[in-house]
Amino acid sequence: MFAFLPISFLLIISSLFHPIHISLCEINYNAATRQIEITHKIFIDDLQDALERHYKVRTYLATSKEHPDAEKFIEQYLQMQFQCKINGQPMRWRYLGREYEVDACWIYLEAEQALPVQSVEVRNAVLLELFDDQVNFVHIKTSSNRKSLRLSGDNDKGTVAF
Repeated sequence: MFAFLPISFLLIISSLFHPIHISLCEINYNAATRQIEITHKIFIDDLQDALERHYKVRTYLATSKEHPDAEKFIEQYLQMQFQCKINGQPMRWRYLGREYEVDACWIYLEAEQALPVQSVEVRNAVLLELFDDQVNFVHIKTSSNRKSLRLSGDNDKGTVAF
């Protein structure tokens, strides 16, 4: 019986260090400016793996050797993997930029939205091509409400109504 303790201990310890495959997306409607402000938080190493898979080039994100087209690759990757409809109409977002924080990349987008938000449909397939256990959390805020979606490989789309 005691012979199994070291093996059990190793299994428990190794499960504690298993990488977490998540991303976070926040979609905020700013009624004062009539803008949709979108922020993605993605782990740098995961984003780098996705970019390298799609563009077949080492990107070296957040290092002094970062590829000169890294920003363009990030924008194009999001265009493929992230779409949104506001009140049933496709949203055309603009890429504003990105910044790095320790092990995460914050990516900023925005779009014009003249009418109040009544519904939001999101497709967020970020990193789903890499990890079976990838989960993309999407938080959507208006001036008076906050709703969330949990998107993954078996369901990369979701809709909320306000």
